[in-house]
Amino acid sequence: MTDQLVEYVLKSVEYLSKLLRILPLPASAAAAVSLVPPLVGAAQLVWKLLRERTSEHKKKVLQERVVGLREFLESFPENGLSGEETQACLEARMERSGAIRELARLVLAVAGRAGASAEAILQRSCIQKSFLLYAPRPRGVWVLHVLFYFCLVELVGILSVLGLMIATGKAETARGMMAAVGIFTVPVLVFWGLAADLDRSTVPTRNALQRWLLLYAPDRRGRWLWHVLFYVGLVALVSVLGLLLQGETGPEVLLSAGVWLSLLVVFRRAAVRERRSRIERWLLLYAPRRRWVWLLHAFFWVFLIGAVASLGMLLVAVARGEAGAFHPLPTVCFVLISTLILWGLASDSEQERAGPCSRVVPSVCSFPACALARARFVLRSRAISSSTSIAGNNGTIGI
Repeated sequence: MTDQLVEYVLKSVEYLSKLLRILPLPASAAAAVSLVPPLVGAAQLVWKLLRERTSEHKKKVLQERVVGLREFLESFPENGLSGEETQACLEARMERSGAIRELARLVLAVAGRAGASAEAILQRSCIQKSFLLYAPRPRGVWVLHVLFYFCLVELVGILSVLGLMIATGKAETARGMMAAVGIFTVPVLVFWGLAADLDRSTVPTRNALQRWLLLYAPDRRGRWLWHVLFYVGLVALVSVLGLLLQGETGPEVLLSAGVWLSLLVVFRRAAVRERRSRIERWLLLYAPRRRWVWLLHAFFWVFLIGAVASLGMLLVAVARGEAGAFHPLPTVCFVLISTLILWGLASDSEQERAGPCSRVVPSVCSFPACALARARFVLRSRAISSSTSIAGNNGTIGI
């Protein structure tokens, strides 16, 4: 779980840096954002090296070696071995015994380190907990610590330049850097919350700040989508507030602030909801039970974006009174129908059925899935009928 989470966070940071390049940022903030991709690459390399040196990785390698040697020894017969085969079996037994001893020492060492870290956590001060000044467990959380330190250094540097500008009377220039302050404050909070929540050296506790800003690892993988959307929306809202501090109070800026604030409320409510909301079910914003259904989700999102874009262009062309505005209408209908079919297949795959679909005429969306389920039911019924008839011919009762 930790391995997938760290890789997911690194990918999210990389996509966030690409998003920040599109936003109008000051030169200093743009230069700081340009350092994020090399940092992410270095963090991925460090994470790979740390993962190979972790106790869990070593235990997995030793266990695979022991299992492989056992299968190798079982492939030889007990008697009738040649001299070379006997020597190979002896070497394999010695190697397996050494691997088992090394695995036992590793398990004891891990248990001792766990007890030592539990004793050390009691002596940590508030400053250590606030600035992550301790060695986390597991080691993969070090990646979040490094990202936290980097963003914190960038934030302190921007605040120093901002204070110097205000002290020298350059208040107008200082206002242009307020957006950069907010943009780097959000990653600092996110990395701090995730690192504190994933630390397993003690029983994790979540404060009010972590709960309100979703600064923790969700219990289900599907909730990560809402967390990432909430973080991106928070960065966008802070950028819009920075424009307001610069004196840009146009209607489009105020509208953007209201839209992002509303989206933040929706994202947070969806992230903390115990059951799936209607928006999640309608837009397939959840992790499916079967991996192959992710393909249907991806195609659904692509077709949905294409349908919305095509429909928007069609409406704009009609509003302008352009000639031939309705020419792309068949394409729009095809994309909409394909979107509905994909949604029906993806939604139907989440339901468990014990029999065929209803005899009522199915909808267009669920027709392929219903036909497939009905065919499976018919084949299963025929198999049961054939087994029953065979059993009856043999003088037994088949059920």
